[in-house]
Amino acid sequence: SNILRGSELSSGAWAHGIQAITPHPADEEEQETRKLVEHVKKGLKQISRKEVIEAGSRGKETNIRGSSDVDIVVVFPRDDGSAGTPVHLFLCLKRKMVRDDLEQHVTDGRPVDLERFALNFIYKPRGLRIHMHRKDTKARVLKVDILVGIELGTPKDLLQYGRYEQEFLSASLVRFQKSFVLKKLSGRLSFVRPCIRYLKKWLVHAKKEGKFPGYLMEVLAIHASRYTIKYGPEIPPSMTLFALVLDMIGHHLQDLRIFLDNPYYSLDNVPADLFSQAHIDETGIVLDPANPVNNILAAVRKPRFVQRAAKAWLKKMPEHLRAHVEVCKREAGDALYHTFRYV
Repeated sequence: SNILRGSELSSGAWAHGIQAITPHPADEEEQETRKLVEHVKKGLKQISRKEVIEAGSRGKETNIRGSSDVDIVVVFPRDDGSAGTPVHLFLCLKRKMVRDDLEQHVTDGRPVDLERFALNFIYKPRGLRIHMHRKDTKARVLKVDILVGIELGTPKDLLQYGRYEQEFLSASLVRFQKSFVLKKLSGRLSFVRPCIRYLKKWLVHAKKEGKFPGYLMEVLAIHASRYTIKYGPEIPPSMTLFALVLDMIGHHLQDLRIFLDNPYYSLDNVPADLFSQAHIDETGIVLDPANPVNNILAAVRKPRFVQRAAKAWLKKMPEHLRAHVEVCKREAGDALYHTFRYV
């Protein structure tokens, strides 16, 4: 908790904190979560002829210990005779199929060791939610959100649909978001994952109101990692990166103009009106690496709470870390906040 407030930032405390917030497969709660998720996915695979994707933080392996939220996307092909059906109607029909078939499968075929948990099914406008809680204490253990998408070859395929239908297809791009993050967090950038976990843990404390997507944290950390200079054993790279991201959030959120290089599309594929709308709304732009029509920053609501908390943390960080962060910022220059410009 002291680290999340910006104090006691030693390399030892930082490493201990990473261990504390990293999920451990041996934990009883983690094992229970995994059993239920696999049970739900098994039922979904019987419904979908294509893919069942575990998305969100768990799917990208950036979740924090004790997190009880799971996101699953069921992907359906468009080769079942419904190619002429409008996308929003097609997805509506598939959602109904999932709702009708899954509840019976999950309830009737539940493994014996999960019998001590009660399952509540909540029907949402764009999917299905399952709440799992202990029968004896009524404490909630898990929340599973199930969304429906269609098969897309690449994110550029989204551009063949109108803006109205694009709004219904965000779940269809989860596979590309997950692949992008997992690829970026491998190899020499493995230090980014513990930083992201720290950022998400910090966000739990900082976000009193509003909305700040975890996916935005992941993209900002991946971007800032390019400008994280290794200092020495007393300042782990993940700690420097943590401070750099908070600096971007606290002082430059509305000014960000970031486009990450990705294998899916180029700036030429981004609709011009996305830039225009950001200019009108006076927001920055962080383009989704897996969605050419999505400005991730547009999903932020009431950012002042998170910005205020970021500034407070930066004021308390130790001088040796502050000096190193300033070196990274000076070496990066304007590229830390602007990777492209628009008029």
